[in-house]
Amino acid sequence: MKKVAIIGAGISGLFIANLFKNNSNYEIKIFEKDNLINLKNKLISLTYLMVKIVLPVIILLLIVIFWKKIEDYFYQKFKFKINYIIVTISIIALSILGLLLYD
Repeated sequence: MKKVAIIGAGISGLFIANLFKNNSNYEIKIFEKDNLINLKNKLISLTYLMVKIVLPVIILLLIVIFWKKIEDYFYQKFKFKINYIIVTISIIALSILGLLLYD
């Protein structure tokens, strides 16, 4: 039997423990610094992380992937060519503004 130590009883730690629980080849021990497991605060932290970091990265990735379609749409709709530099400066400015507002 192999021994597995999981450090932290947060969402990820409990998820991994749940994956191992049905396999009798592993003995699992979870180590948590707190006496109480409070998933509500962990979930709020995860939601905050999603809003602050993950969603902007996904939005930027989608802009990069669909750049040609976005550029064609703006040209057909407004007869205006979008420039990478203008979009980059706008995204940086919005990111800085977002960071200032969230903190």
